Amino acid sequence: MTEFDVHSYPDLKDKTILLTGATSGIGLETARLLSQTPCTLILHGRNPAKLARVEAELRASGGPATIKSEIADLSLMRNVRGLARRVRENHPGLNLLINNAALSQRNAEMTADGLEMTFAVNHLAPMLLAMELSPVLRCNAPSRIVFLGSMGHRFCIVNRRQIQSWNMPWGIIRYCCSKTLVMAAARKLGELLDQSGVSVLSVHPGSIPTTDVFNVPLLRPFSLNVKDGAEAVVNAALAPELQDAHGAYFNRFKLEKPGLQVRDPRSVEFVWRESLEFLGISEQAALNLVLGGT
Repeated sequence: MTEFDVHSYPDLKDKTILLTGATSGIGLETARLLSQTPCTLILHGRNPAKLARVEAELRASGGPATIKSEIADLSLMRNVRGLARRVRENHPGLNLLINNAALSQRNAEMTADGLEMTFAVNHLAPMLLAMELSPVLRCNAPSRIVFLGSMGHRFCIVNRRQIQSWNMPWGIIRYCCSKTLVMAAARKLGELLDQSGVSVLSVHPGSIPTTDVFNVPLLRPFSLNVKDGAEAVVNAALAPELQDAHGAYFNRFKLEKPGLQVRDPRSVEFVWRESLEFLGISEQAALNLVLGGT
């Protein structure tokens, strides 16, 4: 592969991008790359002080991007809806959503909504945000939704009786299960939006043990650095040849067939219905939201 060049992608001056989890790890490095292009870049973070520092850094770097920011705690679904509402109102030209924000915790933790934290942040939040922003993305088609997946989805089995994985003894397996779920949701959204001009894909950016999300010592000999991961994310977000990727999965820059739980239609439908129930959204309401009542 030739050396990565973020300026090689076309029409960046016309891009309005929402990047979640932009204050650390792959998200921060992705923000740094995108800030060197003439896009409008909306940075999301949970911590106001960290978000302000990143915003100041990117503006001081002299890149041509117009930098905006939004604060939201994605563990609370009302905050996810609030974030989507503000983006729809303040950035009606949005045509790219990068669902990067994620976490990995040693122990299960309950959110104020009564949900398991990893399940809420890694799966329900990006699924809901994508659904809530579908109307504006459809209006601005061709547009794109990128979910950060994980090759770890191949090494876990989602418990259909307990998809939140409350009793899972290892945080990394809980993380991988949450990525399996969000990749299945991405596949469903890709199918629904197939004729809308909105492409949907999942990308595994590589094993990046230096980040808080994937700090697994055994993986360090096989690891990439944060910049490597960000380059894969940016390519998934901007490569024009991926505009027809509806629910596809990429292992960094390579199209791959995902694991059975992500590609099996029955499994995907199960994840979709169960997730809507957790979100308190009926299937018809979800269709009306995603497809505009069509």
